[in-house]
Amino acid sequence: MMFRQIVQLQGTVTNTNLPDWDVTDAEIAVAQLADIAVWPAMASWGLTDEATGLLDRLTDAACLANGATAIGARFALGGTPSLEGYTLNNVNQGIIAPLDTSKGFTIGIVARGGFAIGSYSSPANTWWVIHDNLDASPTKGKLRLSVGGISSAFADYAGAPLNLTDWHYIMLIVDKTAGTIRMRHNGVEVLLRSGMAPAANILAEFGIGIYNTGSQAIRAAFYRSPIAFSRPLSVAEILTVEAMLLEKTLG
Repeated sequence: MMFRQIVQLQGTVTNTNLPDWDVTDAEIAVAQLADIAVWPAMASWGLTDEATGLLDRLTDAACLANGATAIGARFALGGTPSLEGYTLNNVNQGIIAPLDTSKGFTIGIVARGGFAIGSYSSPANTWWVIHDNLDASPTKGKLRLSVGGISSAFADYAGAPLNLTDWHYIMLIVDKTAGTIRMRHNGVEVLLRSGMAPAANILAEFGIGIYNTGSQAIRAAFYRSPIAFSRPLSVAEILTVEAMLLEKTLG
């Protein structure tokens, strides 16, 4: 597997013959963790040559748009602070990638204005996390999930609701051996479910902005800095990832 030099460099490359790359200590720490499965460069500089997907930050793999459609115009500035995010308005613009879920998995991502991650190809053995509509009450902006036959309601969510202005970071940790599903919001555990069967069949795929509960659907939020691991991370590793995600809510 080929690895990109960007994640091995600290600070800014100032060679006038090269573009400037800023890589933070937090990103370097995350790059050292084992079993990173998907780490798309979700920024306008991360587009593939065809602009139909995003280059992985560690490998030459492309995370394609669901419909292999052009997505170069889907990046916009906004929020507090004003940061670039990826948004979508139809299922063809969802970003998709394979993800080994056999041992469990961990997802980290920054978002505002809503949220959806999940499997996308079929409603069978699906997994997803979505937000309630921001104009709904009393659960507006709250999250719910379904993974491996275990689900939650919007009312079960104990974190701050998502909104149109603020950038949030969210982590999902699925441990098939322990049978647990954890959700964290801005560094705090906000949902815990247990009792998932270790043999639970979970679709081996990761969609950003797209999910499937009977047919493909989207949450047209703004997304930044997604990363997925093909195993449940330890507490220390979760904190390492969250340090990077926190950075991405600030600048």
